[in-house]
Amino acid sequence: MTEQAYIVATLARGTASLGFTYRGRPGLQPGTLVAVSLRGKLEPGLVLAEDPAPPEQAKLLPLLELRHNWKRLGPLLIRLSHLAAAGVHEVVGHLLLDSVTASLRLELAIADAAELSDAERQSIGRLCGKLGTGRAKTLMKEHGWKRLCELANAGGISLTMQFAGTPGVTRTDPRLRRWYRAEHPLASAAEDGYLPGCYLHGLGEAFDPQGWLHREQKQERWQYPETSAAPDWQAGQWPEGWRLLQDIPGLGEVKLQHCHIALSGLADALFSASLSAISGGRRLLVVLPQLWLQQRIWPHLATLAPRMHWYGSDSGISVASHILSKLDEGGQVVFGGPSSWKLAAWGNLDEVILVDPTHPQFGAEREPHLDYREALLATLAGRNTSLSLLEMGLSIMDGTGLDKPVRIEGPRPVEQAAERHDGSIDTDPLPLHLRQPGVRRLVHFNRLGSSRGLRCVDCGSLADCPNCGSRRIHFSQQQKAYSCPDCGFSDPRLRCQKCGLATLSSQLPGLEAVQRREGDLIVQGSQPLPVIGEGTNCIIGTSQLLEPPVGFRPEQVVHVQSDNPVGYIEHWPHELDMLARLVSLYEPDGNDPAWIVSERLPELLGERLEPGDVAKRYAQEIGLRRLALLPPFGLVYRFRLFARDFTTAQQLRKELGDELKGMDGTSVLRLGRPVALSGSVRLSGYFVNDELEPDALQQLRWRLFERGGTLSIQPVRGPWH
Repeated sequence: MTEQAYIVATLARGTASLGFTYRGRPGLQPGTLVAVSLRGKLEPGLVLAEDPAPPEQAKLLPLLELRHNWKRLGPLLIRLSHLAAAGVHEVVGHLLLDSVTASLRLELAIADAAELSDAERQSIGRLCGKLGTGRAKTLMKEHGWKRLCELANAGGISLTMQFAGTPGVTRTDPRLRRWYRAEHPLASAAEDGYLPGCYLHGLGEAFDPQGWLHREQKQERWQYPETSAAPDWQAGQWPEGWRLLQDIPGLGEVKLQHCHIALSGLADALFSASLSAISGGRRLLVVLPQLWLQQRIWPHLATLAPRMHWYGSDSGISVASHILSKLDEGGQVVFGGPSSWKLAAWGNLDEVILVDPTHPQFGAEREPHLDYREALLATLAGRNTSLSLLEMGLSIMDGTGLDKPVRIEGPRPVEQAAERHDGSIDTDPLPLHLRQPGVRRLVHFNRLGSSRGLRCVDCGSLADCPNCGSRRIHFSQQQKAYSCPDCGFSDPRLRCQKCGLATLSSQLPGLEAVQRREGDLIVQGSQPLPVIGEGTNCIIGTSQLLEPPVGFRPEQVVHVQSDNPVGYIEHWPHELDMLARLVSLYEPDGNDPAWIVSERLPELLGERLEPGDVAKRYAQEIGLRRLALLPPFGLVYRFRLFARDFTTAQQLRKELGDELKGMDGTSVLRLGRPVALSGSVRLSGYFVNDELEPDALQQLRWRLFERGGTLSIQPVRGPWH
């Protein structure tokens, strides 16, 4: 039988390499999904083009044999890939490859469920759970298939399946490390004339005899509404301690603004700012501190796709590479969390909007020495990028926000917890006078629940610290042991002092512990806020309450700080910030309208704060941890390289060490020993340099890319000053 050689991109989870040459029957079109024999296993692959100079390699196997290896997910992946390759509008497929990490990503945006059977729709969740990112799983859990189709129909979402592994044999030419777009004749059936096909890395003209791979990017045919002004953004006064922000060298216009609106208004404002950036050809980065806030805002911005990109904390370098390549075109918006400061280090941004800059989430918990805000400012210095700080604290920083006195009270003591009729213990943290009926009340918890003491499940007695007697002992997930914050006691096998059984359980003093009473409306988890009935006197919830329900005007607003008892005290300005936000949104009109329930704040701030005292204490605390860049600022550059064997790794180690030692400004250099991995050898290390210019940094990154390495940037305070 006559055979033809093809260049095939493998979709194997353990390989994810590009440019394998396989022989098979002639006539296969680019975009055809095939099954190939790789390392003794059947793996899916995508035909890219005919190979003009094929070497001797494996044989191409029929597509049908793939079904026997992947019983549930295989047929669904084949079906989706067939629809994408055939130019069907309901499925748009993207194949992304990053040769540095050998990761291959297949994106499928599905707009119409009619193209898939019921069994295939049910398999989407399994597919996202097995091969997808956390973002895909979260969307499936929160919105379900119907809502997912609506978002996909608007062009703002895609299902992502990640294939990553060690590098394999590749036909990539290192001199042609550029992104290309692959199109094939089957795409001519599409209404707009082409189907966004495969983004390929490293293929040159020698592999493009039919002209299906080319460098020109066709103009996108997307229609956006007209630009409108961002509503309710008010300029704020710079408080003492923050003025240094305006003196950062090389930074463009710096603005401090306040947002006196609910979450829907914030979404509209960010939509207007994003739309203005897209229309004006600018590159905008929007940074929000928390994941739940990102998830609330993102559906409002998803309609701006494909010029709106999400960069999450779990996004890999392949996602960053794709976004950076898009930023070069201009008119793009990147939306993400604190970790998106890395894109500012690698990309040329025209504008950055930092939402809620005083939020403690910007302080990295996993890396205590790293503050994402300072990292962002360090990367923006010298680039003439405009910076907007959108403060959601509602003017509390300049002393004009909270105009009502604040009452601060501790939670109800655990010793006073009463036993309910069903035998359970009432651990509701709200004081009794804040649970009495007859008062329209809004109760906001900063989280669902957390550890506040231990109770034996069998005998019901409270557990004390065996060393000091404190009842603040709790189970630490980090230490995997029961820890006492007062004396430092730690024991992984703590037992009940009364019955001797190891059945201690953490109490939940948060929203989950609230006892429902007549007239209460409790909203938990991701539930939307329902319609308020006539008999509703008290609404209790978490972040949903930042969107005020229609027709509810409370007399009291109560903010409950139910965070972990260890370390949370340093975040108390955020609790005042949240209370000010709630008071501004709901405008309570009763006696003692503003309350904070906290275990340790009464000792720190007293039992009552007048409006002037609130602003003063807040400004003093924030001034101590001001959001300013204080030079000199040392930068630690971490790198990672992969080699085929130890000999090559040792040679790379010597060459890289000589190169980094010769760079001006290098003060510290650490090169680790090569580490053997599955199919490759890893070489990692770091160096400290205060004088590395952006151009020199980019050239160093490209030199590492040529050797199959990556470079990340990490600002560090302390011994590197």
